[in-house]
Amino acid sequence: MKYIFCFLILLLSGMLKAQGTCNILVRDSITKELIYGVKAVIKGLKIGAITNQAGLAVIKDVPNGTQTIMYSSIGYTSKENLIEIEDGGVLQLTVILAPIAQELDEVYIEATRANRTVANLPTRTEVLTEEIDEAASMEPSKIAHLTTHSN
Repeated sequence: MKYIFCFLILLLSGMLKAQGTCNILVRDSITKELIYGVKAVIKGLKIGAITNQAGLAVIKDVPNGTQTIMYSSIGYTSKENLIEIEDGGVLQLTVILAPIAQELDEVYIEATRANRTVANLPTRTEVLTEEIDEAASMEPSKIAHLTTHSN
């Protein structure tokens, strides 16, 4: 029984040593600035990290051997690269991500004209168009053209 217990302890300590750490620094390809919030995930495993404000992601407990790391962030192209972890070592990486050039779709603005007093509207919006000519042609003697505001 003593020998089995010693064998299990040696086996577990060997398994713990067989995992390394990967320190990843992520930069923008144009500005060379550090990028915050980049997700780095080991493909096929459920381990990963997100870069902090210093642009650094630390992935711990990476199994020995060849691994693929996938990088993704909003506004940047995704990237993958192969790494080699040996004997529970620490690997230092610098990754460069390229920003995505995006074009926005057209923006349409619609408005309606309502017969409400300004005091009853949630927000006041004024559009100056040919209505300026319409207001200039109004006769001030007609009561319908006058508006009153009560406080």
